[in-house]
Amino acid sequence: MVRWSLVVAVLLGACSGKQDRPPADAPVARDATVADIAGPPSAPAGATSKVLAVTVRGRVGCARRADGHVRCWGRQHDGKAVPVAAAPVELPGLLDAVAVAVSTEGALYVVTADGRVLRTSAELTAVGTLEEMPHDGEVIDVHVLDDVPYLLTRAGDAYGPLKSNPRLTDVIMLRTLGDRALALHRDGHLTAFTADKATRLAGFTDLETLIGFGCGRRRSGELVCWDARGKRLPWNGPANIVERAAGDHFACDLTSSGVACTGWNDVGQLGTGREPDRSTPKLVELPGKAIALAAGDRSICALLDTGEVACWGGNEGGQLGDGTLRDRATPIVIPGLTSARPPPPSDGRGDVGQAAEEMSWAALGDGCKQPTSLVGPADHQLAKVVSAYAYPSTSDAQLWFADFQLDPGGYRAGTSPARAGQHVFELRLAHRGAIDRGRYRGSGPRRASLVVHDETGAVTFTKGVDLVVERADKVWICGQLLAPRQPFAARIAKRLR
Repeated sequence: MVRWSLVVAVLLGACSGKQDRPPADAPVARDATVADIAGPPSAPAGATSKVLAVTVRGRVGCARRADGHVRCWGRQHDGKAVPVAAAPVELPGLLDAVAVAVSTEGALYVVTADGRVLRTSAELTAVGTLEEMPHDGEVIDVHVLDDVPYLLTRAGDAYGPLKSNPRLTDVIMLRTLGDRALALHRDGHLTAFTADKATRLAGFTDLETLIGFGCGRRRSGELVCWDARGKRLPWNGPANIVERAAGDHFACDLTSSGVACTGWNDVGQLGTGREPDRSTPKLVELPGKAIALAAGDRSICALLDTGEVACWGGNEGGQLGDGTLRDRATPIVIPGLTSARPPPPSDGRGDVGQAAEEMSWAALGDGCKQPTSLVGPADHQLAKVVSAYAYPSTSDAQLWFADFQLDPGGYRAGTSPARAGQHVFELRLAHRGAIDRGRYRGSGPRRASLVVHDETGAVTFTKGVDLVVERADKVWICGQLLAPRQPFAARIAKRLR
């Protein structure tokens, strides 16, 4: 499965069946699925209100309500120590929002009912007055292409802020994926474009709508897909699909039967509990009927017909909006999203502390001593080792130590299990054969290195680790770090997937 990091701004009115083609002079419908184009607020400002659309990118989610208000949650600016909004925060001064987009750098873009485009790059916990952006024409939708906003006007013009950006006409739908984008035109043809180049894809002349990024439905009802060069590919998925949302090594399909997901499941992003990765779809049990999907890196949210939003998956940046930083392997409704007032502010830290549970150190065995603390490079320290698991292979092992309860199920390369205020040490051992007793250093046949993970996903890496493994069996790997001298022990868990 291709790694995707996708913004999906899907709204009410999505339809899996054939639709009548609009007349040539009809107003443009953003994403060709919206029945609530640029209308007045349908509820008094501040009142209880349903959610009409949900947008997710990376670790930030936003919901646009029927009253024109927008509430967002999560952590912007990945890799930087910025505050987490683990519960939804209302963007100030908005009473008539009709579209929202999020960039990977954390900037928020909002289109209002009168065609204005507003922007803020401030942290969610400190958003002030939104800045108005210059634009050409009455804007009805916004998407982000390589962190640059791409606007769609009512007249069907699609363009970016730079003179070098391609300008397209007669567009009824935009989709973006990182530095690539697709435009569906009123006559049914398709244009693929980047920040400086646009190419019309041959062989696609009668598309009715786009499904995810790279597939669509023809006016005949046939489902088709294509690669980056526009070569047609066979459809692989359900025939009754409405929408597809894809994240990092997983994807979910919204069909007339419900939502079903496939791919990685290390943080519960498949929505069906703590299960192994899955290549065959399985329906997610939702608290209502899903009518739209939006996927982030390792999380996904479903807009329900009740006007609420249910999310599941990774939550290290508060991207599930439930006020915590706990991953959810089954859907949870974001509390307070439809209420008259936003829920109480939360950075999720209190819940993380309450969730910590000590690992059982029973049967530690001879030659092993439970570590109480660990000192790493650059003054990094685990003041208390709560849990430690080892993941051995035929030639190496990863030992994870944390001041909270680690998940023994294992961790993906490039991901960090740390949450706000938490610390994780990863001790990497390598040998020409299986890990055995002996001395391990920064170089040589037995090698050791140490990686310190923080809550932002950043790491501190050192190769100068000197240690002795005193026991390596089917239950424990343990020994002594020599500089400074301190014991370590990690319980064998199942191998990394």
